[in-house]
Amino acid sequence: MDMAVAVDPNVSDQDVYLDALDPDEMQDLWQLNEKEILEIAGEIGGEWKSLGIYLGYTCAKLNHLEDVYPKDPEWRNVMMIGEWCSVISSLRLNVKQYLAKFLSEAGLAHIADSLSTDYNIVVPSSVAEIKKHVKHISFDRPIQKLMGFFVWTPQRLLSGPG
Repeated sequence: MDMAVAVDPNVSDQDVYLDALDPDEMQDLWQLNEKEILEIAGEIGGEWKSLGIYLGYTCAKLNHLEDVYPKDPEWRNVMMIGEWCSVISSLRLNVKQYLAKFLSEAGLAHIADSLSTDYNIVVPSSVAEIKKHVKHISFDRPIQKLMGFFVWTPQRLLSGPG
C-alpha cells in the first residue's frame, strides 16, 4: 500500500530543520558571534547614532557612549551592538532577525541582508519590549581591549586574554 505524503509548498527544508531543533539550539542559531559583531560595528561607520535610535537607545545614552569611547568609534559601535545583543538574547528573541530589522529601518539594508535572515516577520509587541529593556543598558565605564582578544559574556563584551 502506497501512502502519499502531502507536501506543503510553503514549507521549506530549512523550516523542517528548524522545527526539529530544541529551543536552546534555536537560541544558538539566533546569536551573533564576536566576529559578526566586529564586522557590523565596522560597517555601520557614521550611521551608528541613527542605528542606535532604532535599536532603542536614547540620544542622551548615545551621547554618553560617545563620551566614554571618544577615540575609538569602532569599539563604541561594538559596545552599542554587543550590549543590545545581550538584552535581546536575555529576552530569548532572535538576535539576528531583530538586528537585521533595525539595520534595514536605519537605511543599512545591505548590512541587514548579510545576516541572512527574514527580518520582515518581526513581532511588533516584541519591539516595545526590547526598547523597555534597552533603556537600562549602562555605559558608565569604558572596557579596554587587551591584546585584541574578546570574550562574550551575557552582560558585557570584555577584553582580555583567552
